[in-house]
Amino acid sequence: MPTMRSNKVSVSKPYSELSRHGKERFRVVVQTPSGTKSIVFNTLAEATRGRQRLEKLHRQDFEKPVAELIEEYQTHCVTERQYRPRTAHVERRRLSGIFLQKADMRLSRLTRAKAEALTQALWVRGNRKSGAERLAVATNRYDGRRLGRFGEWACKAKYIPENPFVGLMPAGKANVGKVHLTNDERGKWVRACEDAMAGGSELALAALFCL
Repeated sequence: MPTMRSNKVSVSKPYSELSRHGKERFRVVVQTPSGTKSIVFNTLAEATRGRQRLEKLHRQDFEKPVAELIEEYQTHCVTERQYRPRTAHVERRRLSGIFLQKADMRLSRLTRAKAEALTQALWVRGNRKSGAERLAVATNRYDGRRLGRFGEWACKAKYIPENPFVGLMPAGKANVGKVHLTNDERGKWVRACEDAMAGGSELALAALFCL
């Protein structure tokens, strides 16, 4: 009998049978860790819709929570992607922080709209270490790519049908390289150093060399 299988549950396709009164009906059999039950429907259409509801229900009931998937993904990063252990640890730690309030969530319930809401909340979070109101755009982009890699892996592992994080990146431009003084700022720096040197400051010469 063809079945849909999740971790511990199987839901059969509807099959036809005759009732004791000789009328055709359709039965769907559900096998769970606690036992087997069958549900009878009057028509094939009703049985098909019923089976779909049962598949969705049991797939979510026995699906691994996102915290457990992150742990499994860390192992994948080391064994399959050849990440260094520390790099894989950082990947897991960042993902765990993103899903900190949703550790028990089932990833299949994360629709595209919910994924967009999740990332939008990430883009406006503050930096607890520096006290800045928002994290740098580059930091958010790194986390966006992490989510994309995690979603891609979850698809290939058959935990979700599609990656909800594709194309979700923060707006703005990431800073590139070190910040340099403008020509006007450099001129002010030189004049300030020269004035300080004229006043006998020995440190001003060192400050000038920093330019």
